Amino acid sequence: MINEAKKNVSIVNDPQTADAIRRVGFTGTVRRGGMLSNAFATQDYLVRVRTGVSRSRVDEVAALIGLTDKEMARVLTISERTLHRKPAIEPLDTNMSERLIQLELLIQHGLDVFDGRKDTFARWLRAPRPSLGEGTPLSLLDTIAGFSFVDDELSRIEEGMIS
Repeated sequence: MINEAKKNVSIVNDPQTADAIRRVGFTGTVRRGGMLSNAFATQDYLVRVRTGVSRSRVDEVAALIGLTDKEMARVLTISERTLHRKPAIEPLDTNMSERLIQLELLIQHGLDVFDGRKDTFARWLRAPRPSLGEGTPLSLLDTIAGFSFVDDELSRIEEGMIS
């Protein structure tokens, strides 16, 4: 059933980001806030998380907005050394795969909010935000709850509630 669905990523201003989301294997529509909008996408998400995303995908996602290996290791909650030792074709475990996919969805949302301006979004991720307790959005991405907080912050900006 999942394989019958067409790949359709919409509401994405940046073609490179849309392509990245498709390469992860999502089917269906991804809408504002990175939420998966239909059953195909939800099932596909779970399949991708459980089967594991390849290590090479980490570098591709990092390149979308210029994240460093150190930043990626923090998001994936592993050491930079462990990240470097993983072979490119080796699948990530469930936790790292989910974090990587969540990061891709967050990047998609961020690029949407910042009209595809990668450098502006990357600076925003690294700048302290009073609404986040003076922490940077990037510093919160070491927890699943942190992804939610940052996504909520992006939604507030999107709705005109500048924080």
